[in-house]
Amino acid sequence: MGQEKAKTDPPAERSFETTPTVEQVQQAVLDEAAAAVDDYRKLAAQLLALGLHQEAYDLLAENLKKNPNDVETPFLMGVALTELDRPDEAIPIFEQLLRENPNLPRVRLELARAYNANAQFEKARAEFRAVKALNPPAAVGENIDKYLAAMDAQRFWSARVSLGFVHDDNVNAGPSSSSILAFGVPFTLNNASLPRHDSGWNVSASINHVYPRSRRFAWQTTAAYSRTDYTNVSDFDSDNISVSTGPTWKLPKYVVSAPVVLDHMRLGGDRYSTAWGLAPQVQYPLNERMLLEGGATVQTREYFNTATATTRSDRNGGVYAANAGLRYSLDETSFIQAGYRLTREDTRQAYLDFTGHSVFATYFKGLPHGLTLVVQPSIARNAYDEKEAAFPEATRKDVIYTVNINLAKELDKKGLSLALGYTYTKSDSNLALYSYDRNQVTLQLVGVF
Repeated sequence: MGQEKAKTDPPAERSFETTPTVEQVQQAVLDEAAAAVDDYRKLAAQLLALGLHQEAYDLLAENLKKNPNDVETPFLMGVALTELDRPDEAIPIFEQLLRENPNLPRVRLELARAYNANAQFEKARAEFRAVKALNPPAAVGENIDKYLAAMDAQRFWSARVSLGFVHDDNVNAGPSSSSILAFGVPFTLNNASLPRHDSGWNVSASINHVYPRSRRFAWQTTAAYSRTDYTNVSDFDSDNISVSTGPTWKLPKYVVSAPVVLDHMRLGGDRYSTAWGLAPQVQYPLNERMLLEGGATVQTREYFNTATATTRSDRNGGVYAANAGLRYSLDETSFIQAGYRLTREDTRQAYLDFTGHSVFATYFKGLPHGLTLVVQPSIARNAYDEKEAAFPEATRKDVIYTVNINLAKELDKKGLSLALGYTYTKSDSNLALYSYDRNQVTLQLVGVF
């Protein structure tokens, strides 16, 4: 059999109707691109819904390079940035979209959220109200009302006042021993120099104001006053005034503040000391439970001679301190904290100059029935530079033990409470004049507003 030749059909003729035009090809390409854009936007929306905000942002940013004229992509990028705690970057995106088309209520709503997250509360209110004026769906309107209510409930001012009773069994920090050695000679102290007990009242008030300028920057000011008035030992009545004001920065991993501080004390009705300087502080959360804190204080301190109302040039000088502490949250209502503090005071008299080291701890516990318990023990060691003329046998060294216990009972939900406090102080010095024991009991009515 001869080999049969394969049959081949002639190519079909293309008709005008089946051949795509240039316009049809372009439209097909656009449809395919639109489908691709729609696909990655859907994926980005799913990532946002799952809380994967960084992944959503990265996907959107990459695809925006390929589709620079797309409007939905930058909108979703702005949403992701707000959720990433970067509202300052989201705001320009939303503002630009609204400049191009003011009739975008979804964009205006997200701009309001970004303003709110960036602590631009008045702008946030204006945008929320603008959206609400458009009669949005009921669910959207309810969310707007919640945002507005939350902003109205924000408190930039807070205050605390207290009034109470105090009993002190050693108001003047008199020595435990009635006999001391001074200038190498034994002395018996008179009754005025020995521990003197008394009772009295105490009043205090403080006010705090935070002025937010952005989500990362605020100006904080605190002013406080306290007075203790004893019934008999009026020489030790005291008035204390303190003021601090300065900036606070909330950085991605730190909170830093740098206030200027002023402290003034009056003793027995006369000026005793005034100090002013800087007290920068930093907080760094290690994880959800642990917070690392540190700070420093640099002050100039001026003492006064009560007899002449002039400054004591020999006592004036500088005070420098540094501290570090670690707080650990045990649960939602309790924490423990431990820390260390280094103090240095320099004057114009070396026997008054000292270096101090102290360790301290705090235990805070929320108890049932509106009770809270605070326990604060500490140990401080102060070593002076030179001997006093009256005590040539040794350079002064003090070890001071302190325990403070406070039990408070909430009286109502408006910030009123009753607090019972006890403080024990023991100073153990190598010079008998500075060794003493002291017990203080306070009962205070406290209001926080």
